[in-house]
Amino acid sequence: MSLTAKQVLVLFFIIKSGFVTCAASKRFNDDVSLVLRVGNGDTDNHVIGSRSKRDTSNSGAVTMTNLQVVSTIQSHYAKTIITSVMENGATSGNGTETSFMVQIPEEAFISSFNMEINGTWYASSVLSKAEAKKIYDAARNQSQNAGMVSSAGPSGSSQETVKYRKKFNVNTNIAPGSRVTFVLTYEELLERKLGKYDHIISVRPNQTVANLTIAVDIDEPQGLTSLEVDEPSLPQASVQSVSSMVKKIQYSPTVAQQQAQNAVKGIDGDFIVTYVLQDTNNGGVILVGNGGYFVQYIAPTGLNALPKSVYFVVDVSGSMSGQKIEQAKNAMLAILDQLDTSMDYFGIVLFDDTLEYWPDTKSLVQATSERISSAKSFANEKIKARGGTDINSGLVAASQALKNQPSSRASIIVFLTDGQPTSGVYDTKVIRQNILQETSGTGIGIFSIGFGTGVNSDFMRAVSYENCGRYQFIADDAEASKELENFFRQLGSPLIKGVQVEYSNNLVDQTSLSNTTKCLHFSGSEMVVVGKLQSPTCPSSWQSRVTGQGKTTNIDLYSSAATCTNEAFLERLWAYKKINSLLDQMNALSDNDVLKKEVEAKALNMSLEYNFVTPLTSMVVVQSADYQVRNQEDLFIQSFGGRINSKSTGITGSRSSTKCLSLVLFVAVMSYMGLNVQLGF
Repeated sequence: MSLTAKQVLVLFFIIKSGFVTCAASKRFNDDVSLVLRVGNGDTDNHVIGSRSKRDTSNSGAVTMTNLQVVSTIQSHYAKTIITSVMENGATSGNGTETSFMVQIPEEAFISSFNMEINGTWYASSVLSKAEAKKIYDAARNQSQNAGMVSSAGPSGSSQETVKYRKKFNVNTNIAPGSRVTFVLTYEELLERKLGKYDHIISVRPNQTVANLTIAVDIDEPQGLTSLEVDEPSLPQASVQSVSSMVKKIQYSPTVAQQQAQNAVKGIDGDFIVTYVLQDTNNGGVILVGNGGYFVQYIAPTGLNALPKSVYFVVDVSGSMSGQKIEQAKNAMLAILDQLDTSMDYFGIVLFDDTLEYWPDTKSLVQATSERISSAKSFANEKIKARGGTDINSGLVAASQALKNQPSSRASIIVFLTDGQPTSGVYDTKVIRQNILQETSGTGIGIFSIGFGTGVNSDFMRAVSYENCGRYQFIADDAEASKELENFFRQLGSPLIKGVQVEYSNNLVDQTSLSNTTKCLHFSGSEMVVVGKLQSPTCPSSWQSRVTGQGKTTNIDLYSSAATCTNEAFLERLWAYKKINSLLDQMNALSDNDVLKKEVEAKALNMSLEYNFVTPLTSMVVVQSADYQVRNQEDLFIQSFGGRINSKSTGITGSRSSTKCLSLVLFVAVMSYMGLNVQLGF
C-alpha cells in the first residue's frame, strides 16, 4: 500500500485522536438515518431517558471552527474524508442544538460517520428515522452530546433534492464547553462523461469558518492531459504537478475571502476538479491489485459514429406546469439542433392522458434542416402542461416506432417525466412488461430523465436498466435546461453496438465478473469491468477481447498486457461494482422469479462480507470491551478499509491479507425478519 504525504498526515490525526471506523457503505433513502450514541462501554447504554424541557438560553454559542476535506483519487476511484469541528462556547446550560448540511455526489456512498468528544470517538448506527430521532431527542433533552445524520430525500423524491447530490442534515446537540469533531467518509467511482472526469465537492458550511481547507490528490496511471479547477470563491487553488500522473490540489480561503461571497453564510458552492486522461490502448487499461482483483477501463477512440434513430418521449401532464414545462421546451429546442442532419432520424411523442405526435405519421424521419425547423415549431406550440400522465402509452408508441429501424442504426428513446403514472396503465411492473414485449431483441436503449420532484426513480432506473440505457435525475432549478442538453450531448455519438468483453477462462474467474455487455457505447464515455483472477498473483501476460458492431465494420480489440499494482483499493472497487450489478439485476426480476432469490442471496453474502450497508442489510454498533481498540497498527489498517470478520477475535485477517478493527458489530437483517428499516437506492 503506497501512501501520499496527505494520507500520512490524515492517518496521524486519526491515530492520535483514537479515530475508530470500519468500512460500511450505504445509499440512503428517506427512511434511513444515522444516529451517534455516547456510551460508557456498556452494551446496553443507549442514552435514552426521560424528557425534560430544554434550556435554549445558550443557543447560538456553537460555531464551526474547522472544516477540512481531503480527497484521494486513484484510477478514478475517489475517497473523501470530511472533518468538521464544532465548539460550544457557553459555560452553563443544557446544551445547544445546531445543524449543518452535508451533500455528497449522487453515485457516492457513505462508508463511515463518527464523532469525537473530548478525546473519545463514537461510531454510528443505521436505524429507522423515527427511532434515530427518538434516541437523538432523548440525548439532547438530557444535555448529552449527540449527533444525527438524516437524508433530506433521495433524488426525485423531495423538495430538498439538489442536482447530482444526495443531501444529509447533521443535527447535533453539543454540551456547554464541549468541542466535538465529526468525520464523514464517502467513496465513489468517477464517471467519464464527454471525455472528462469531474470530482465535485460541495462547500456549504452556512457560516464562515476560521480554518477551511480542501485538498485533492490525484494518482492516475494513464496520465493527465489537462486539469481544471473551478473554485467557489477566491483564492485560486494551488496545483502541484508532481508528474503527468500525480497532481496535488490545495484550496484554503481566508475568512475575508469567504465573507466576500456572503458576509453571513460564507461560501455556498461547489469545488470542482475536472481532468482528461491520455488516450490509451483501445482494448482498455487493465490494473491488477492485491489478491488478483482487477479493473478494466474501456474507452475506444478513433471510431466513426453510428447513425442514430431517436424518439423523444416528453411528459406534458399538468404536474409539469410552470418553470418545468418551459425548461423542457427550451431544452427540446436546443437538443433538436444537436441532431446530425447527414444521418440521424427522429420523432417526437408528447404524452399526458393522450398522445400527440410529430410528425403526425408517427414514423421517424431524417433530420433535415427543414424538418428540425418544423419540429421546433411543434415544440413551441404543443409543449404545454395539461392532463394526466400515461407513461405506458408514450413509451410503447416510441418502442413500436423504433423496433423496425435498420440494425445498422443506434435506436434511442429519450424519456422525460416529472412524475408517476396517473392515467392508462398505473402498475409500473405491467408498464415494464409491456415495454419489454416491444423492445426485446431490438437493442433499443431507453435513457430516462427524472425531472424535478415526485419522480418514481426506482421505476425509471429499472426501465433503463432493462432496456440498454441509463437513468439520470435532474433538478428543476435554473440550470435544468442546460443539464438536459448536456444529457443528450452524451448520447450524441454512439460508436459501438452490442459491446461484449471476454476473458480467458484460465485467467479469470468468470463468476467474479461484473457486467461484461453493453448495448451501446458512446464517444466520451467509458465501460468499466471488474473481476478476480484465478490466481492471486499478477499474470505475466493478459488475454481479453472487446467485440461489437461499428459503423462500417465489426469491432475486435485485444488486450495482452496489464499493469500490476499493490494498491488494495481495487478489491473495494470490485465489491462496489459487483454488488451494485447484482442489485440492479435483482431489482429487474419479478418477485416470483426463482433466479431473483439466488441473485439476492449473492448480493446479501457480499454485503455482509464487505460490511456494505445495502438494501439487504442494516448496521448496528455495540460499544463494549469486546470491540475495543487493540493497538495503533489496527487503527492504521482499519482506517483504510479493513473489514470485520469476527467479533470474538477482534482483529482478523481477510482474503487480501488486510486486517479490520473489530470495534463495529455488523448485523444484516432482511426486511421480513421484522426490522422496520428500509434501505435502498
